[in-house]
Amino acid sequence: GINAEYGKQWYQRRVRGERSEQTIQTKLRNIAAVTTEPEACHGLRMQGSAALNMCAVAEGCADGYWESGMHIWDIAAASVIVTEAGGVVLSPKEGEELDLTKRRIIAASSAELGYTLQCKVSHVEYKAD
Repeated sequence: GINAEYGKQWYQRRVRGERSEQTIQTKLRNIAAVTTEPEACHGLRMQGSAALNMCAVAEGCADGYWESGMHIWDIAAASVIVTEAGGVVLSPKEGEELDLTKRRIIAASSAELGYTLQCKVSHVEYKAD
């Protein structure tokens, strides 16, 4: 189910795409940022599909998801599903309006959790779709 309290969440994650040293290091730092104390998440799941991971948030099976590098066709429909289910879809950059063509996203069960993830994770810049 959905957990509003940070530290008790299940996060979805996808590790694929570009394999440059910078990209891999950023993704590993992000995993460490949410899985180490203090306030570590309860667990991290990786299904391999951005849309499935986002739908897990919508369904309440996961509390949050972040990713960069996927394409708009990987996340457009799932973004609608998350928001229709009462979740939020945000840009990983604080204060930046969400633009699905920028190939980076946070999906969360609540705005509070989404903003927490914005503070914890970094993103890789990709050429926009």
